Amino acid sequence: MTIDGSKQESYREILVIVSLQAKEKTLIRVKYLLGTTFKAARNRFLSFLISQMFDFFPKLYI
Repeated sequence: MTIDGSKQESYREILVIVSLQAKEKTLIRVKYLLGTTFKAARNRFLSFLISQMFDFFPKLYI
């Protein structure tokens, strides 16, 4: 291979590495967003359950 060819290969490798790092960052972002939405949904569900229990238990005591 010529010097220019090897330079092109190294540039391609650098581009591949950079694109892989960018994909990893986006994956981390997606995981973080999914985690926060799951946490929010779980908190909403738990608060709904607790409110249902508090609505239900006074009826038992009355």
